[in-house]
Amino acid sequence: MFATFYTIPPHQAGPDAPPLTHVVSVGQVLAVVIVRTITETVKNAGSSNRKDKGSDAKGTRKRIQVSLEPSTVNLRHEEPTPKFPIRGKIQGIEDNGILVSLGHGRKGFLSFQDMDDNTYKVNEGDEDADADDDDKEEDNDDEDDAKADGRTTLKVGRVEDFIVKKGAKSVTDIVPLSLPSTDRMAKHVVTDSSPSIHAISPGWLVKVKVEAVARNGLCVAFMGNIFRGALELSHLGGFWVANTRQLDGSTEWKGLFRDDQTSNPIRSFTARILAVDAATKMIRLTVSPHLMDLRPPPIDFLPSPGAVVKDATVIRLDPGVGALLALPREEKKMDVEKSDGSDSDPDDCSEEEAHDDGAPKSLLHKPISTSESYHEATKVRAVYVHISKAMDEKEDGRISETTFAREFAPSTKHDVRILR
Repeated sequence: MFATFYTIPPHQAGPDAPPLTHVVSVGQVLAVVIVRTITETVKNAGSSNRKDKGSDAKGTRKRIQVSLEPSTVNLRHEEPTPKFPIRGKIQGIEDNGILVSLGHGRKGFLSFQDMDDNTYKVNEGDEDADADDDDKEEDNDDEDDAKADGRTTLKVGRVEDFIVKKGAKSVTDIVPLSLPSTDRMAKHVVTDSSPSIHAISPGWLVKVKVEAVARNGLCVAFMGNIFRGALELSHLGGFWVANTRQLDGSTEWKGLFRDDQTSNPIRSFTARILAVDAATKMIRLTVSPHLMDLRPPPIDFLPSPGAVVKDATVIRLDPGVGALLALPREEKKMDVEKSDGSDSDPDDCSEEEAHDDGAPKSLLHKPISTSESYHEATKVRAVYVHISKAMDEKEDGRISETTFAREFAPSTKHDVRILR
């Protein structure tokens, strides 16, 4: 399941701000902080040919504003900890390295020798060139300058996650940083304990210990049992298809973690922190392959938008919200249309993106289980149907929650159209 967020374009922050292509790249995985949620009125919402498809029948659109700035992601009162990831924005290019802003008045320094030059490169004469080329680059939004030769170009304004090196003695020092490759960053496990829950950041890779099997996922502990979090069922790396109408769907997955159902239950594994809410002490984690590898999900794993898939099976019902449905296995052979008009099979993707059977593959991390049950679950592709788009029959403009729960009970089958 995906949600779309937005961040304020840099040019709105000031006339000297760099273009967005200097700040981030398409496919870059970064933790963000939710700033606010707003409801906007969409102009010409009643027009049949309006371009804005995100608004509802009342002509309003809900949006979530996020920030990826170091001043919001990094904590003001926590000293940078060696070997921990930290968000930074490039402030200047010097002769022997890069000056990085860490927010809250802190500075970091990245020596060129501590940067993976197979992944990153420095734009020569960056500041002078940027001032002359800003107008040209803004007129050519389709050109992603940051990925010109396969390496990411580090320019002033670029946002990246760095690793704090040893040597920072106080909050007033220049913090020494390193910038490993994406693969090395994806395998970087945070082993030391965080000073507080407020300092824990989404994106950290941690070793977790299973404490309990809950109704809809796992309760785990990490960092020496100091912190506790949860892995929801949809983030266990696979989906188990329900064969009964019970509300929770299949319970087959629970056998992988319980002593009374297997002789070798899963007790510990590595997971990535997905979300943190310090106010409620809520921590969510995931072992989804693409998030473990810090990369976008494979685009060919699901049918193209507009495709109709028959006999999708409900595997989880969220009363009053929606339902999670598993696509039938035979549908993975569905043809999709390339941009040049030719046909290709979704399974005809690179080895780096999928198993031979079409299941998403982690390049860097082993699956949490080698059992046949888990392997089969990783092959299942799932889609989510919101209650507002589930049925045509409505009462007073709304779908009855009782009717929805009856019609979309686990194990029931439905035809679905892929929207996005």
